[in-house]
Amino acid sequence: MNGFLSIALINIAGLLTMSSFCQVTTGNHSSTLLDHPKDIVYDQSRHCFYITNNTANNVVTMDSAGNFTMLYDSLPNPMGLAIFNDTLIISSSSPATITALNVATGMMLYQLPVPGATYLSHMDADPRTNLVYITEQQGGVIRLNYRMACCTFFVPLGTGLIYGSQTVEVDTTNDRLLVFQWNMGYVKAVSLSDSTLITNACSQGISQVHASESDPTGAIYVSRYYNNSIYRYEADMSGSPVLIASGLCVPAGLAYNPDDQSLYICNYGCNTIAVVPLFPTGRPDQSSMTGIGVLYPNPASQNVTVGFMLNKNETVEVIITDLQGRMRYCSMHPLNAGSHHLVIPVESLHPGAYCVRLVINRKIILVRELLKR
Repeated sequence: MNGFLSIALINIAGLLTMSSFCQVTTGNHSSTLLDHPKDIVYDQSRHCFYITNNTANNVVTMDSAGNFTMLYDSLPNPMGLAIFNDTLIISSSSPATITALNVATGMMLYQLPVPGATYLSHMDADPRTNLVYITEQQGGVIRLNYRMACCTFFVPLGTGLIYGSQTVEVDTTNDRLLVFQWNMGYVKAVSLSDSTLITNACSQGISQVHASESDPTGAIYVSRYYNNSIYRYEADMSGSPVLIASGLCVPAGLAYNPDDQSLYICNYGCNTIAVVPLFPTGRPDQSSMTGIGVLYPNPASQNVTVGFMLNKNETVEVIITDLQGRMRYCSMHPLNAGSHHLVIPVESLHPGAYCVRLVINRKIILVRELLKR
């Protein structure tokens, strides 16, 4: 896991999506509409992201081409996000407020102050219900019925969770909430059927956890704010958390994008979005391929050949990036079904390690590490 994702990290100033690696747009790029991005959520029905800007006090939309537009301005200290159909839920601190926006119209639906709360952080939605669970830093969890615009304390302040409760994940398989702490690194499990039942979810936690996100396998990813890294927990929280990406810039919110099987990360410290391909099934999507692709010679000095087989006609992108995610080569190849061996020139690359990807229809189908002599 460590070796795979160390070569797959993409850290970008402005967003390069799988469909636009070959050209970086200079219009609405991240430096103009990102101002300390705090959280990010993916809207699968619209194929776009929503991002809270904690310093700018607004929410912006990022489309699949990497363009940013303003969704809603003048929100006090926006923090966490959750999406239900057309309704975007936003938590705020100072004052502690829950806001609901209609993403289709950009209009505010309602705004709820939360008496007794001071700092609302990140949240997660229960896909089986209309409920959203929001962490309160003082050690509580708020439950919101977004349709009824009604919220209550699911875990009252100071009754089982410590100060520094930061982010929460709904674990429907085990009917529990997983609450990640900022301070001591504890991960707590709160029963969804009885919120007084609070236990330790794992034997080893990590501190400075800022946000969390799960993938379709149930694995959970957490960002370590000042450690500039991302860790992965197994779905059952067994074993130790595994480092999967480092070298980020104060990573905050996380969002899983099923379209390209990647984790999108708010770099709070430098106003960018980073992308880490995850391939949660254990291998890249190969619906367009038969057989396993090869890369040879490796190490290479002049040219490298990418060998693979397609089961239907496709346009294949070949992308080479360095380990900092900077694109060093990109080419497009309309190909027929069958076996292919593409010769890629690498003579101009400096010696070192690189990542070679094949991309079809915005999905990565092959990742290989290349050593350039």
